[in-house]
Amino acid sequence: MAVTMQECHKIALPVIPDGIPFPEHVSLDCTGLSNRQIENNAKRLRAAANARDWQFQP
Repeated sequence: MAVTMQECHKIALPVIPDGIPFPEHVSLDCTGLSNRQIENNAKRLRAAANARDWQFQP
C-alpha cells in the first residue's frame, strides 16, 4: 500500500524523507494537528491507498 506526495500535499501534510526501512520511505509530520485532524487525514490517505491497491506483490 502506498500514498503519493501529491495526496499528502493536497491535505497540507508535510512529507519527510527518512530512508528507513528502504530508501524511498518517508514519514508524515502531524505536528500541531489535533487527534481529529490526524484521524481525518489518515482516513483520506487510507482510502487513496486502498483505491490504488497493493504496489508490490511477492
